[in-house]
Amino acid sequence: MKALDRNIVLGYISAFGSAVSYGIVTLVAQKIINDYFPPVVASAFSIIFGMLILGFLFIKDIFKDFQKISFKSLMWVLLAGVSGAWGVTFWFIALNNGPIVIVAPISATFPLVSLVLTFVFLKKIERLTFRIVLGSVFVVLGVVIIASMNN
Repeated sequence: MKALDRNIVLGYISAFGSAVSYGIVTLVAQKIINDYFPPVVASAFSIIFGMLILGFLFIKDIFKDFQKISFKSLMWVLLAGVSGAWGVTFWFIALNNGPIVIVAPISATFPLVSLVLTFVFLKKIERLTFRIVLGSVFVVLGVVIIASMNN
């Protein structure tokens, strides 16, 4: 298998791992905000513990790559971190105030936001085709339909 093919397979496996992890965190987050902490405190703890665990696992890579970081790349990383932190916080607040079977599908519309932002900002890096857009819309619609049938 070529290196490019291996990277694509790794990307797909990682995407599936991400879906499983987000599915698990949904249930865990619901339990945490129902039984232990308010949503903002829960999101802060989850971000802090996640940062500590990832820092411990990848400390060598962090120090190696940090030496090569530019101001521009640091700004992109900062934007990703702030956006991710707000996403987690909004997620916990949503789970605290709405049913999980509705909150999860609504948050699953993020691919549509990603497609729009990709079209606007990453035209030179990513190529959006009609099939990709249509497939993403159908996936999101499918999730919304399934969730709405449960209520």
